[in-house]
Amino acid sequence: MLAFRNTTGRTLSFSEGHLPWNNRYALRVNALLAKDGKVTRLQAHAPVSDHMRDVSVQPGEVASDGILFGDLVRDFEKFNREGDIIVHFSIESRSTVQPRFYGAPGVVLIPQRSRFSASCPMIVTKPR
Repeated sequence: MLAFRNTTGRTLSFSEGHLPWNNRYALRVNALLAKDGKVTRLQAHAPVSDHMRDVSVQPGEVASDGILFGDLVRDFEKFNREGDIIVHFSIESRSTVQPRFYGAPGVVLIPQRSRFSASCPMIVTKPR
C-alpha cells in the first residue's frame, strides 16, 4: 500500500497516471531473491502510466492504492516458491511532470512461500 497526503494547501488536479504507484518516473523498485545463502537480483519493472482519468486531491486529503508484486517482479510466484524475496522501494520524482512526489524509502521482506502456506510480507519504512 502506497499513500500520499496533499500538503500544498490547495486542491491538486492531475492525470491518474502521475500518481507514484502508476508512474515509472516516481517509483523505484529493486528486488532480490535470497536462497541458500546467496542473493540474486531479480528483474523488476516500474509501473506504467496507462490511466487516463483526472483525479482531484483536496488539501490534507490522503490518496492511496496498492501494488501487486506480480506486476513489478517478473515470475514473482516462481521466485517466491524458491526463496525469500526482498523488495527495496523509494518514491522520488525524476521528471519535470507535476505533481512531484517524494517519500521515504522502504523494504518489504516476503518470506519463501511453501506448498501449504501463503506469503506474509513484512514492511519496514523510515519516517520522513
